[in-house]
Amino acid sequence: TIIGPDLKYTDEIRSYFKTPNVSLNFIGRQSQENVFHCMATHHIFCVPSLQEALGVANLEALNVGIPVVSSDAGGIPEALDYGNCGFLSEVGNPQSLAVALNDCLYKKEERGRKVLNGFEYVKQFQADSILKNLQQILDGSL
Repeated sequence: TIIGPDLKYTDEIRSYFKTPNVSLNFIGRQSQENVFHCMATHHIFCVPSLQEALGVANLEALNVGIPVVSSDAGGIPEALDYGNCGFLSEVGNPQSLAVALNDCLYKKEERGRKVLNGFEYVKQFQADSILKNLQQILDGSL
């Protein structure tokens, strides 16, 4: 299921998938509620961003407990604890993305470890943790 890009890119995206066991469902832009529903009902969350400030969508996927495959753009490596919580590929490198997706699909133990790591790691980005850290910074105790 592909969410987000304009539907004008469907033919270009389909051209990368020549495998008969891959079916693509383009649903365009969706509400946050529908995105979370897809995260909860699909097997992999993949965002091969070309640029990204932090990668909030990746953090949301970690919180849902879905395996994450993403690029190493901007703050995404930090959001995925430099690969401890997800599979990273090189920005703009389709071969690197293919390797990361393949690893996510076929390295079951590593995938499971990264999902568990991510579920714990993302807690530091939740509102109560951020507020606690801010208070410690303001108090001078951090």
